[in-house]
Amino acid sequence: MQDSGSHGESQGDHNYVARRTRSTSSDDSSIEFRYPGRRRTRLRHGRVENTDHDYIALRGISEDDDGGDIETEAEPSAEQSEDTQRDVDDDNNTDADDEAANDLAEVEQEMLSVGPPQGQNAGDETEDNGNLLEPAPPDPMAGPSVPTEAAGTIEANIEGSAVNLVSPSPPKKRKRLSLGTSKSTTPRVKSSAGSGGEGDEEDEGMTCPICLDNWEMSGEHRLVSLRCGHLFGDSCIRRWLTESARQSGIKACPQCKAKATNRDIRCLYAKRLRAIDRSEEHRLRDELEAERRRSQSLQTEVAALKMTNKVVAMQLESMSADNERMKQLLRAGGGGSGSFSYEADLANGKQLLRLQMHRLHLETTITITREPGCRVIIHAAQQSSILASQKSAQGLFPGYGVRFIDMATFRATTFLHASTKLLRDMCLNADQQLLAVASMETRSKLFDLRTRQVVSIFEPGEKTLWACAMDRKDRENVLYLGSSNGSTYTYDIRFSDNILEEYKTEGDFSTVINVASVFPGSHFPNGGFLVCKLQSLWFYEYTDGSTTTIATRLNVEGPFSSMHYDAAQETLLVSARCSVRHPQSRYIVGRLEKVDDTPLINVKVTFHGSKATPIMTRCAQVAVEANTLVAGYIQDVKQLALFDVRREQRIQTMPAQEVIYDICAVYVNNATYLAGLSETKCRMYKLTSTNT
Repeated sequence: MQDSGSHGESQGDHNYVARRTRSTSSDDSSIEFRYPGRRRTRLRHGRVENTDHDYIALRGISEDDDGGDIETEAEPSAEQSEDTQRDVDDDNNTDADDEAANDLAEVEQEMLSVGPPQGQNAGDETEDNGNLLEPAPPDPMAGPSVPTEAAGTIEANIEGSAVNLVSPSPPKKRKRLSLGTSKSTTPRVKSSAGSGGEGDEEDEGMTCPICLDNWEMSGEHRLVSLRCGHLFGDSCIRRWLTESARQSGIKACPQCKAKATNRDIRCLYAKRLRAIDRSEEHRLRDELEAERRRSQSLQTEVAALKMTNKVVAMQLESMSADNERMKQLLRAGGGGSGSFSYEADLANGKQLLRLQMHRLHLETTITITREPGCRVIIHAAQQSSILASQKSAQGLFPGYGVRFIDMATFRATTFLHASTKLLRDMCLNADQQLLAVASMETRSKLFDLRTRQVVSIFEPGEKTLWACAMDRKDRENVLYLGSSNGSTYTYDIRFSDNILEEYKTEGDFSTVINVASVFPGSHFPNGGFLVCKLQSLWFYEYTDGSTTTIATRLNVEGPFSSMHYDAAQETLLVSARCSVRHPQSRYIVGRLEKVDDTPLINVKVTFHGSKATPIMTRCAQVAVEANTLVAGYIQDVKQLALFDVRREQRIQTMPAQEVIYDICAVYVNNATYLAGLSETKCRMYKLTSTNT
């Protein structure tokens, strides 16, 4: 009996293996639904999944089981045997592949290791358990063909298994044997999303290693590389190189520390790199900025027209008053008290115009150096000196520096070495104890005039510096530096390593030639600063006392050569060079005002000068009582001219064969002087006033 059970068990295993080789046709679902016994058998051995229609079939069978109508079939009916025979005949025409052979070998190993339940044989299982067993449908996995005689034996051996319809056993996962080369057994580190390390590698190829933000196809953060091959965003690597040079003095790649410069930055145009294409966004931003500039320009133009209209209205009102006086004079017959009053008013007006006449007289000539190189001059009242730039005459200290001229004796005294290149600008702080210089170098130095030593060095970038200025009152520690790339930098003189802010306008990138601070007043409660470039004039107004500013292009047309702002008189003097529209140089005098919240210059008078301006020279304002004088050098006729703003005319010219590069007003001992600086000398002119 034991041998018979073993033989039946072995035969059942082989028959089951043969059934695993059958292939499934398109109507497998209908067959399984019609013969639930096959369905239960396949579910028990884990060869099918519990899909929706399978679940419906099992649920229907479970309901039948609950009712107690369970049928037991010891052997298949004629119809079932006929269906089984048709399936086997169809499978005989199927070719076996390597993958099915692997599955067949695996299933055979599993079935050989599993025996029937203890205490039961193949013939008793059906009667003891009372379960309904049917021949299983063809297996979906293709395999070798099986003889027809094996079909009945397979069904007879499968009937010995028990099936729990209420809680069917979960399907067993099949392992597929690989016939190819074995893969690496190295474990892969999964990311947080459940994938391997590929997500991190993709992120690494999409983001800038400095800011960890996606680089772009265009714009400031476009994809660039250094000579070493590492990839960065353009704005990030430029900022990194600048900070690296400022802190350590060496520009290096942030990844491999290889030496790098801005010239090594190369734009990449690769198609396979993951970069965000924001070209359309940048185009729209550029259009928006262009519209903003256009709107701002129109606002400035409208404000200037309103100011002009206001001036014309005042002139019209004055002329209307004069017209009424003339009518009254005619009605009175040309005599009487009205005539006398009118003539008296005219006489008073003429007397006011002739109240003072100002003249210049050459007082002395001071020889500063024999080497040409003088460019700028300023007056230090607290030091009782004039400071003029000059070329060094000492071989041990080549370069350029500042010469002190004593106002009491008009003699050159101390020399302060400042730079290896030509000086372009100088400025003093509020108490005139600190001196800042801007030269053709990329850095600016701050000197303490009490010790004559350098206290700070400012180096904002790689471009040369042309202008410098120091603020007053609430911002007395703020230093302004103008560079040749059109940027204006602000520093706190107590912290020379950090730039407070960089101001750069997109409309004009020409060189900044002058900077001047504007004190808080009625029109500008928080103050601001003026920036004069070669092609445009800008005013930056502070908002709410913070470092935030609003930039406005002023209504004056260039090109410009100098700018001078008189904080006491609140008057602005701008000198403009010759151009196509203006064949003569101009000296424009006005006041900085605001109309409809738009800053603009209320031009009072414009004087015309030279017809040729090959050299950049500076002009100056001279404050005399309630009047302002303008001094400038006329290059084509080689003369020093003096203009009267009140009279709106030129009042004096003096010959000057040497080019006067800079002029400054000197107020000392109740006397007013005008200092004119040439390449090697400083001429002192004394201003005299006479009543006529």
